[in-house]
Amino acid sequence: MDMTEKFNKQADAASYTGHSEAYDRYMSRLSEPLAKHLCELAGIRPGDHVLDVGCGTGIASRAASLSASRGAILGVDLSDAMVATATHQSINAGGKQEFRVMDAEALDLPEASFDRVISLNAVSHFPSIDRAVAEMMRVLKPNGRLAISFGSGRPLSGFPLVRYATRLGIRMAARLWRPWLRAPQDLERRAISRFPGAVDEIHTQWSLGPRENVLGQTLREAGFLELESHWRGSEVLFQSPQEFWDAQEAIVTNVRKRLAVAPPAEVAAFRVEYLDTAQKVLGRGGQLSYCFGAVFFSARKPG
Repeated sequence: MDMTEKFNKQADAASYTGHSEAYDRYMSRLSEPLAKHLCELAGIRPGDHVLDVGCGTGIASRAASLSASRGAILGVDLSDAMVATATHQSINAGGKQEFRVMDAEALDLPEASFDRVISLNAVSHFPSIDRAVAEMMRVLKPNGRLAISFGSGRPLSGFPLVRYATRLGIRMAARLWRPWLRAPQDLERRAISRFPGAVDEIHTQWSLGPRENVLGQTLREAGFLELESHWRGSEVLFQSPQEFWDAQEAIVTNVRKRLAVAPPAEVAAFRVEYLDTAQKVLGRGGQLSYCFGAVFFSARKPG
């Protein structure tokens, strides 16, 4: 598959500068259960050498270290800011994880050097998913396991999607007497409407289509065996409008990039309006809800 496109991965990585600490604070709250699940899928054992590709601020790396006692955890990411925050957090917690700035599509690592490779919600930032998957395969040891995911606030198919849609319909109907501000969809929609001008490419080309199908096909073509996929998600409620805003500004690429290039005075006015809306929702007994989930893939490299 040819995934060549305009997406600038260097600019994408740089967009986290100034947001990495907030990203870690709020993303940890949202995704720690997902990180733990990812490590369970990878089957991480004591003594394993684990590579976390697109590690961000090290949330999955920290989860992996709990299972890989006496092992070694290396997290790599293209963002200097993310790697700096991951390193700082690891040192403060007395952890032994190592973090390096590195391109997922060109891993500067030896072949067959890791027992497990994990990647939590980062693959959609890799323009050439073929190359990234090939690199993960290359650095895995024979019979090593891979567990990766991409962010998805809802299931993409099957019975889980039907169940989710039913619950969503009930929730939407209940808005008449219990208001509900839903992240990240609501703020993202408002940001696109308020700041429609050109920004850096928000998404890689392959992630604009049926990501589950593309990623599954890519893993199969790379030679991975025992491929399985499923969705898992949860809802986190916020009690502070300011934290609700801060979390989305740090995490949601489509919001973060638009606000970064918009006139500061307009961003400030936009922020005040959103905080006022969120406060009114809480004042009426409503909820500030961040629905967060991921589609997971697990597989094994041939022996």
